[in-house]
Amino acid sequence: MDCSLESRTRQEVYFHRLQGPFARQIYEESKKLVRLIGVDSFALSPSSSNYRFDEQTQEIVGSNFFSSFYVDLAIRQEGLWIPAYYEAKELEKLPDFPKDVSRIHGLIIFKEDKYGFVEDAKKLSLEMPPILPFKAIDYKERFALNGNKKGIISGQPAVQISYLNNFFRLSNNSTRLVLIKDESGKWYGDKDFRFDCDSSIDYVCSYKESLNGVKAVNLDSPFLEDEFYFNSNNDPRFEIIVEDGNQQDLIKKRLQSIIEQSKSNPEIAQELLVLKKMLSRS
Repeated sequence: MDCSLESRTRQEVYFHRLQGPFARQIYEESKKLVRLIGVDSFALSPSSSNYRFDEQTQEIVGSNFFSSFYVDLAIRQEGLWIPAYYEAKELEKLPDFPKDVSRIHGLIIFKEDKYGFVEDAKKLSLEMPPILPFKAIDYKERFALNGNKKGIISGQPAVQISYLNNFFRLSNNSTRLVLIKDESGKWYGDKDFRFDCDSSIDYVCSYKESLNGVKAVNLDSPFLEDEFYFNSNNDPRFEIIVEDGNQQDLIKKRLQSIIEQSKSNPEIAQELLVLKKMLSRS
């Protein structure tokens, strides 16, 4: 695959506030999808979570992974999606962006489990560990990747993101993590799909400049979505992080600490290899 900057197709992504009557409509649609799709032990049970439409803020709150997934299914019909990792980082740059709530932005997969994500990733030529936005996931008897690669990060950039956000250590040999941006602005992951992190779903993405007649909050500076930033060692965002001098020092310290561990723990060998490559490029 040619991942050069010249070969990439870039689309403008606009951010919209999910609030008011439309948010209520999406909330109700998501509950219908729970009843339609949620037929096994993995399904969301609304009565056991804080998932609700907040009458005061006019927003969807109390979300966990399952409720976020159902909301994403509901808004797809409107050409919308819950922000992926890079989109979430871009959102926080907005001057009026509320940072005092947590938000869920997808999954990162480390190894195979009963959901079959690794098998699906291989079919799409994705390298481990893929970072998956909600819009890449469907549910048909089981969770599965639907073939939409936009927003997915995998390979070396995904390993670096995992390292910088401590996802490897947070996973503690788990097969996956739910990716959450907390109230303090830090990324963390949880192994439990049912974990009630009381997250908000207050922003969505679209390729359109307006939603229900309301202009996008980033109309003057739309986010540019790359079609091929998965598996790419030439991702410009990847280069910016690697070239940071402070990160180089952190990488060296981490590299020294895991060299001995890697001899007895093959599961961190991939991280060790990537850190060496990152240092060799400096």
